Amino acid sequence: MTNTKYRELLADSILLPGESREILFKRIDDLEDAFQPRSRMEQTLIEEMTINFWHKIRISTLERVIFGWQMEEQARLSPESGDAAHAARACERIAMNSNCLDMLGRWHLRYHKMYRDNVRLFLELRRALPPRDSLADILDHISDPAAEQTPPDPRAYAANTPRATPSAAANPVQGKAPQQPTPHPHPEPTEPERTPPCSPTQN
Repeated sequence: MTNTKYRELLADSILLPGESREILFKRIDDLEDAFQPRSRMEQTLIEEMTINFWHKIRISTLERVIFGWQMEEQARLSPESGDAAHAARACERIAMNSNCLDMLGRWHLRYHKMYRDNVRLFLELRRALPPRDSLADILDHISDPAAEQTPPDPRAYAANTPRATPSAAANPVQGKAPQQPTPHPHPEPTEPERTPPCSPTQN
């Protein structure tokens, strides 16, 4: 489905009789210029922003129409009063005889929160995913066999490692005499001297 056909389908699903397609498409173009979507997911969030924004404008238009009806009625009943008095009496009459203002207020708050969530989700998605060019570079680097590193050859490592000589193994520190063993602090016990037995003297 082309972009033009998709926009026409989107307009058919949300527009009421008398609402302008050109204004709806202009709003989509403005959001695309501001956010620069890079994927179909981001484009979907742009379209949801447009839908929620359109509902907010519609609710504001309904409020204006309802107040206009009541102000015309108040102007017919009391033509000597000014527009401010007509608006005050219209607001009082709507609040006393109908709950449409409360309903419109809840709808407006609902679409405002949805619009804010769309913007927040778009920004989180933009921070989480790298740019398309960077992602393409990463994929090209992974798929390029020349970029893969060859493991080192253990035989080459052994050939470049110097072998230890017997003298170096005996005395690893060059130019330094080996240390003499430390004498034991206690002397070793010596065997006592034996004396010959005494012979009897002759008288």
